[in-house]
Amino acid sequence: MNAALIPTVIVDDDLSSINILLDHISEISILKQPKIFTEPIEALTSLAHEKEGHLIFLDINMPGVSGITLAENLKHTSHKIIFTTCFPEYALQAIKVRAKEYLLKPFDLQELVTAVIIVINESYNQTQNHPLSNLLIFRTDKEPGKLIAIPKDDIVYVQGSNNHV
Repeated sequence: MNAALIPTVIVDDDLSSINILLDHISEISILKQPKIFTEPIEALTSLAHEKEGHLIFLDINMPGVSGITLAENLKHTSHKIIFTTCFPEYALQAIKVRAKEYLLKPFDLQELVTAVIIVINESYNQTQNHPLSNLLIFRTDKEPGKLIAIPKDDIVYVQGSNNHV
């Protein structure tokens, strides 16, 4: 399933936040090892010219250019943004720049996995020619960070029981 791996980027000026995010991302098998930027301008320069859409984990409060400004400049690209920040007061601005999710630091692996599943289901599965478009992606209780991908054509029967499928 390597063809379906989602390219990822981390833009954050705080190395401890980057390391935590790297640990969490390494637990999510469907995400590629991320490119890391500690300078927002450098990230903008690189990402503005990328043709392939990336899943961007973006901090807000950074020197020089804020994450909101960076997202505003990437609004018309195919990149998907998940804000990772300590500041709840920017949530409305995040919506205006088309952020897909908004995680408040500190967040755990479960919260990150939930955000990634939402982005995949809302964004990548809507694109007919994307490798993920024919996959049902979900997580299990046994391994909270592991995402399972099953081709939709292979599903014959689904049964639900309370909160479990």
